[in-house]
Amino acid sequence: MPAIKRSKRLILWVVTLALFLETLDATIITTAIPQISYSLNVNPLALKAALTSYLLSIAVFIPISSWAAEKYGTKNVFFSAMVVFTLGSIFCGLAVNLTGLVLARILQGMGGALMTPVARMVLARLFSKTELLKVTSYVTIPALVGPMLGPMVGGFITTFLSWRWIFFVNIPFAMYGLYFTYRYFINIRARRAPKLDKLGFILFAIASVSFTFGFEMLGEHYVPFKVVIFALNIGVVGLFAYWLHAKQRSKALFDLSLFQNQTFRWALLGNAWNRLGIGGISFILPLLFQLGLGYTPLHSGCLMMPLALGLLLMKFGVNKIINKFGFKKVLMVNTMVLALSILTFTLITKTTPEIIIIILLFLLGLISSLQYSAMNTLVLADISAKKT
Repeated sequence: MPAIKRSKRLILWVVTLALFLETLDATIITTAIPQISYSLNVNPLALKAALTSYLLSIAVFIPISSWAAEKYGTKNVFFSAMVVFTLGSIFCGLAVNLTGLVLARILQGMGGALMTPVARMVLARLFSKTELLKVTSYVTIPALVGPMLGPMVGGFITTFLSWRWIFFVNIPFAMYGLYFTYRYFINIRARRAPKLDKLGFILFAIASVSFTFGFEMLGEHYVPFKVVIFALNIGVVGLFAYWLHAKQRSKALFDLSLFQNQTFRWALLGNAWNRLGIGGISFILPLLFQLGLGYTPLHSGCLMMPLALGLLLMKFGVNKIINKFGFKKVLMVNTMVLALSILTFTLITKTTPEIIIIILLFLLGLISSLQYSAMNTLVLADISAKKT
């Protein structure tokens, strides 16, 4: 029994590390953009492609993660995904031009896309329903801390080292993850894996890429507005086409019958709206500190630490709060508090004492952590292990 508990604990740490690395890399590049653009001899605005390509790659390859896990096994897919992510990191650090950097970021995104859903599948199979809230609160933290720490880590590395170490720093952590994945990860595999829904994959990939590109470019002056609208329309058409396709196929890429589960349906919808509200915080706050308040990249990055600290500390109280008040009351109250917390940052000016900013960031971290621990647990609460 102790050996089983140890194995489960190690798997939890491997999953946590993988999620942290994946989310860290989404924002770590932001504070290094001026240095990278100078090194690669390109306009800083052109480096938006290096950010967007990572997200587009994730959007394309996430849909096939569940099929790949069923066909080849969770351990094999997770291990391979970490290898691909590590190779992508190495190639990013070695890039000599923008094209090479973009291609390497696509490779990184491909690895990250296969890691996250497979990790959630393993946790849902490995831990009981009663353990899932506690486990989810642990793995949610790195997914939130990663984007918050990204600007600080990126600012520190670019200030004292070369920007290339932003990507090379992933390597030792990835080696650690690969070792423990090989030793302890469980290999859940379907006896008869369904055939890949190729048409469904193509339709969903088109919809995902179009939506991601459209929303990423919304408000960017170097991309014509009509191109953005066209991309968003393609996304709508692609999603509608997928819906028609999935209704006529019993083994579609995504099982639409999941939405018949009321808890899953509303938890997923609420999660999506919450992410629309808070997902850009890790990008907006460093811009506020640097462009609005005139702080250096390192200073603005360090200011994100109270936020990360709040995210971490809340994990010790999530279970008690939700067990005492229940999911519904916690989410109704906490969502309003979260909105007010974000609103307070509109009142910050150059004369605002830094201690006030630190307190506001710490409180935002506490509230955000509670929100996502509750939301992510609720999504899987009433889903059977077979449909996870």
